[in-house]
Amino acid sequence: MAMTSATPTLTPAIARRFLAASGLNGLAFGLEISALPLYFLTLGLPPPVYGLLVGTAWLVSLVVRMPIGVLAMRFGNRALLIVGCWLYAPLSWLLLVSGNVPVFFTVRLLNGVARSLMVLPLRSWFTELCPRTRLHTELGRLNALFALGQSFLGLLGGPLLLAWLGPPALLGLLGGLSLAIWWLLRPAPRDYPAESAREAAAAGIAHPRLLWVAAPCGLAANMALSAIAAFIPQVVLSRGWSPETVSLLLAAQGITTVVLARQNGPLVGRWGEAAPALAALALVPGAAALLYGVDAGAALPLVALLTGAAAGVLPSLAMGLAARSLASRSQGISIHETYTSLGLGAGPFLGGLATQLFGTPRAALLPCALVAAFGVLAIVREHRRLAPPAASAAPAR
Repeated sequence: MAMTSATPTLTPAIARRFLAASGLNGLAFGLEISALPLYFLTLGLPPPVYGLLVGTAWLVSLVVRMPIGVLAMRFGNRALLIVGCWLYAPLSWLLLVSGNVPVFFTVRLLNGVARSLMVLPLRSWFTELCPRTRLHTELGRLNALFALGQSFLGLLGGPLLLAWLGPPALLGLLGGLSLAIWWLLRPAPRDYPAESAREAAAAGIAHPRLLWVAAPCGLAANMALSAIAAFIPQVVLSRGWSPETVSLLLAAQGITTVVLARQNGPLVGRWGEAAPALAALALVPGAAALLYGVDAGAALPLVALLTGAAAGVLPSLAMGLAARSLASRSQGISIHETYTSLGLGAGPFLGGLATQLFGTPRAALLPCALVAAFGVLAIVREHRRLAPPAASAAPAR
């Protein structure tokens, strides 16, 4: 008999495998966003072109992630994840082949497709197996491990790995991580997104307007994250500091992200979604104003901490909101991943435009502040829908 969303399929052993796979996914992504910008700086491109090259793999996700959600309804998320893992490895290794800019753009485009097939199905698969009453807590754990891999280990280790061992070690590790993710999740049970969606639709528990809150939360956090990763190296080098300083700043950002992502369940259970989201959104314009307005090295660690806090709180909240916005959790997560990709791609690109307009990379976070302001307005409008779920307010007995 086919499993449905009512079947308790997320056992502790399977959950641990998903958490480990999420950490490896985050590590791969952290290595990409911390080390590849330094790798691409050697091409000597104008700031907007450089920002576009850094963000190309994420921008292409805007095209493919919604169709991935549709495909999941028919084939399930397991098959899509397998394809993504086995495509991502050779595409990562291909970046070693040539320093030709058109080749880099082509590989990055294809890499965006593979990465979407690796990230989105993992999260959708997890949410399909997870009982709705535990969703915020479990997503907090999943995103905390992702943040540990991405915002601490990846952001700290990427520049160091590139400086000490060079591009072959960096890109070889990237490809190997995707194969490790595939290996970890082989024992996980198949999901049935179409059946789950029918059950949720019959229960009338979808709230599509929550996407108006989820989108700016995810956008603001991810734009700030990728803009910092792309342009903090330029700010650091312009001050005559060593490249290793980039790793220290990104590590401070990452530690804050990991700590706060893990608190997603308790925060939502006690305060609902509105208060944590408003507080975290306020950190983004604060970091942008500090980076642009204070031309002092002492401001950079504080900017890293503020953006790290926003990246810890907002993506977990946005993911939980998206998962319960539609009857199909897989399609809700595909929308979440689409605006996540938009934020990650737009951060470097708009940061590059702001850098050219204002004449300094310290302006890179200013576009993120505008998105955060829209998020505040959306929360005020939908405040009544953001109370904590009754079943999540207390731990299961």
